[in-house]
Amino acid sequence: MSSHHFVREDQEPALLIMGPVNQDTLFQLLEWSPKVIVVQEAVKLILDYGVKIDAIVCNRESMDELRSKLSFQMPIQFITDDTDTSHYMQALAFLMDLNCKAVHILGEVRENVMNQLTTISLDIVIWKNKYKWSYCRSGYFRKWVTKGNLFVLDAHAIVSIKSDVEVRQYEEQNKLIIEPLSDGMVAFQSSTPFWLGEHIY
Repeated sequence: MSSHHFVREDQEPALLIMGPVNQDTLFQLLEWSPKVIVVQEAVKLILDYGVKIDAIVCNRESMDELRSKLSFQMPIQFITDDTDTSHYMQALAFLMDLNCKAVHILGEVRENVMNQLTTISLDIVIWKNKYKWSYCRSGYFRKWVTKGNLFVLDAHAIVSIKSDVEVRQYEEQNKLIIEPLSDGMVAFQSSTPFWLGEHIY
């Protein structure tokens, strides 16, 4: 059974678990003892992995049942709201109240939700569909890459790509795929923030 313990308050990006996750990615991110926030739909999955939960985002009517089910993990904070605010927005508001600076979101996050997340002041990384999506708030991203390391941009994003190696670019389902053909440095730059996806497995 895996668990985690706090090293120092808000030392690492928090984890917000929204749904099914890649187990290897999850345990890699747990190594640095982050706060773990789980939406109620993902609680059973995360319990099956033996992960210690710090907070749950749930409907008020589900709270007693969850408290009973998770009695062995107490203390757990419950994040509830009587408004129609979405679970992910409630969780992010909770993290900002704790002065967290960054969050990794695991699970399926729709594109319209990703657009809403750009208004949040936290540094955000989303892990979904075999891609790690980083919100490049500064308009700049630079990394040493290996041959075949795929990157993805919105096909309509105005982003310049600079590389000291040859790259192949092609469009697929309204996305621009960038594939370095050898090892080297690749940089993405824009006058506005943008989402950048990187293939991870």
